[in-house]
Amino acid sequence: MKINYKYKDKEFDDIRNIVYNSKLEINYDYIFEEYLPFQAFISKRTFFKDVTINPSIEFDPFEYVKFEEFNKDLFSKYIQEYLTRYEFDYSKEFANAVSGGIDSSIIALETKPKIIYSGFFKEKEFNEIPYSTEIAKKIKANHYKYELNELDFLRNMEECIEILCSPIGGLGSVAEYTTLKKILKDVPSIKQVIFGNGGDEIFMGYFFNYYIKEFYNKSCIKPKYMPNFLPFKKELSNKIIDFMIVASLNRGYPSALYSSFVKNTFISKINKIESIIDKLLFININITLPTLLHINNQICKSTKIKGFNPLANKDLIRISKYINTPISKIPKESLRTLYEDMPKKIKNNYIKRGFPIPTHKWDTFNNVVKNAYNSFFKRKEVTIEKMSYNGINRYTWGIFQAELCLRRFK
Repeated sequence: MKINYKYKDKEFDDIRNIVYNSKLEINYDYIFEEYLPFQAFISKRTFFKDVTINPSIEFDPFEYVKFEEFNKDLFSKYIQEYLTRYEFDYSKEFANAVSGGIDSSIIALETKPKIIYSGFFKEKEFNEIPYSTEIAKKIKANHYKYELNELDFLRNMEECIEILCSPIGGLGSVAEYTTLKKILKDVPSIKQVIFGNGGDEIFMGYFFNYYIKEFYNKSCIKPKYMPNFLPFKKELSNKIIDFMIVASLNRGYPSALYSSFVKNTFISKINKIESIIDKLLFININITLPTLLHINNQICKSTKIKGFNPLANKDLIRISKYINTPISKIPKESLRTLYEDMPKKIKNNYIKRGFPIPTHKWDTFNNVVKNAYNSFFKRKEVTIEKMSYNGINRYTWGIFQAELCLRRFK
């Protein structure tokens, strides 16, 4: 999957080419209905009116695809075909971004880079270097490890948000951008970087995927008390499951779940899909994945490298339903068991971190976010109710990004 951007019936591969060369209006409906509550591209709208994202491929929950046995050979074939299709050149220097998680680790095992790089914070619970080091040893790669701190974050956050133009990323996007800049400074010959985006979406690694699955499975179990009510139990779960999925994605006000946008655009889309697996993959691949790839695309464009996300490829998307049917007992089980030489330390690590940031220790950053948060709600265009500021979280970070973008582009 690649991300392009549409404006006036023209397509662009870098949203900055639209934003910095056009007179655009801010799309406040998008900000209030879609961005702040969910921080994902649900309707493909962006921060600007008439500018939309345009993924090259989507998951079709109504398409029947003949199943092929999913194994290492098929996986390797799809990954290498993706790299060939997008003109990846093994003869030129490249590096892999390796967090130590399953997704980036399995791509490193497949592509065997000579260089991998990882960012981390010194606090133990925010440091995944022990995992990425296992991969470096396994493939005998030169491992560049970058310890980040509050100052690194403060120096790069505004630049990162400016590059994204339409803000959407979590705190980890700034850390990823900072780490990429560091490896490119140390090894300027690198012009190609391989990432692991797509694993959580296509192979179902998100917590809410399993929460919804377990709820639905239990709704199909005959109750000990009044077992004749099983049909009603199933019917009731079917009526509320779509709302539960949307609620699982909400980052802010509970009231956002009852908006016209949610009822008419978000829930109505999911409601048309019958099976749980199709509903979840629709959210993962058509909403969450384009959001992540927008961040990755803009970061790579700004640093003048070619970025590759082999897991986010059309062939894996096409058979994603069959890879995940039935939904496995543990997240991304099909990926964990694919390569026999996957280090056990990584294979058996079920803690989901993303790129963890120790913001609870950053007083300067907290004050910066709080000040921007308060400034946002002083704007005359802001009509949503203000919640009390209670520290840095996904919602307050979203407000912070929105405020910085309004300062730059309004």
